[in-house]
Amino acid sequence: MHELFLLQKEEYSLCQNLLFNNGTFAEYLRIPAPVVQHNLLPIPNEVPYELASMTEPLACVLHGAARSNVKQGDRVVILGDGAIGLMFVAALASGKGNWVSAHSPSLILIPLLKCFCLEATTNGCRSVENWGRKNI
Repeated sequence: MHELFLLQKEEYSLCQNLLFNNGTFAEYLRIPAPVVQHNLLPIPNEVPYELASMTEPLACVLHGAARSNVKQGDRVVILGDGAIGLMFVAALASGKGNWVSAHSPSLILIPLLKCFCLEATTNGCRSVENWGRKNI
């Protein structure tokens, strides 16, 4: 009866028969066996932890890109140049013929964004070339 109550209240993370772990900032976490069996992936020895740590954010980006309903040839604007924003730029611009515009607050990342985008802007300027020394 308690499980049904938790499900009705959409408190899935409190259920005894938890099948998914929605993330945590805890330093240590005891994960229920069903979650481990169905949701955790072993990290191959040749994959560094830093690269493996990007698996979950990349999965979120690919899931979001798939759900975004962006079709071939669409125009897409990405705001922000953090890890998620950069992954969205790469996912939506690669091989789909999309017009992707990325807007970044950082001058440093504009050249990287231009590798994937048809347009990369910062602070309202069209490109780094338009910036004078006084604006840097």
